[in-house]
Amino acid sequence: MPKCVICNNEVEQIPTRTASIKNNCPKCGIYEIGFSDLDTFFEDLPPRNRANISGWLRENQNCIIIHDHFKMFKNLKTPSVGERGRKILSHLSKDYPSAGTSIPYQQNDAFSMKLEGISWSIDLSELLYILNRYLLHGVRYLDGTKNNYVISPKGWSYLYSLKQVNPDSQIGFVAMDFSKDLKFLYTDVIEPAIKSAGYDPKIMWKEEHNNKIDDEIIALIRQSKFLVADLTKQNNGAYFEAGFAMGLGLPIIWMCKKGEEVHFDTTQYNRIVWEEGNAEDAIPKLQKRIEATIGKGTQHNNHASKVDLI
Repeated sequence: MPKCVICNNEVEQIPTRTASIKNNCPKCGIYEIGFSDLDTFFEDLPPRNRANISGWLRENQNCIIIHDHFKMFKNLKTPSVGERGRKILSHLSKDYPSAGTSIPYQQNDAFSMKLEGISWSIDLSELLYILNRYLLHGVRYLDGTKNNYVISPKGWSYLYSLKQVNPDSQIGFVAMDFSKDLKFLYTDVIEPAIKSAGYDPKIMWKEEHNNKIDDEIIALIRQSKFLVADLTKQNNGAYFEAGFAMGLGLPIIWMCKKGEEVHFDTTQYNRIVWEEGNAEDAIPKLQKRIEATIGKGTQHNNHASKVDLI
């Protein structure tokens, strides 16, 4: 039985039309590899790095691993225990959305290995620590028995609170480079995508103000529901605004022009990549990402949806 080059679990190999190999791994999920020297890269990685890669792949399913991923994989930062607990809880709430539903659990089965990947855990013992010490006995987001768990009322309250950053806001703030050659990206791609998702796009070059611009940016981000950050041209302002929004707990949707490198601290985040000459292809991708991340907004209900027209 073939083994996963990342976590060494047995995998199901899915046929492809190319020379690459597509693996369905119980821990890492579905990913594709296409280079003979991948084994060399992975063989010297310590368990913590492998767990981080498994966690990243779980959040970026159907990824095609290429050489460009190597540097990013080595620099992946391990999320805090609290963040990893949130990842488990959020996943379980999606698979078992009805309150009070019993969640069956057996050690070392496909389900537990999937939770290892989702929680960026090295092994079963680390997963069980998060489940039975952090979530159960620590902040009691889960109540459990030997082989069954159920999301507790406190767990559901916590999940609800995650969605309540500016719950009534309908603003999608846009952070990007203000160069003349990139204005089309906002007017032709980002603005219509945000409107099609039902939100009100805001960008500083279009806002009227008499105050210091930094204060206006911070004030507007504080009022926003989410932020779209395009990192094309390595714009320092976009990085600052995205970091500030992240500190507030706002969802960030990342974008970048194809072929451009981004700062390694952001390489672990899944980005919408747009191509010059075909940038409008990113409209439905951005709209779907907004709706999947935040939900459908209530503004611009009469705005033509690029997704609906496809």
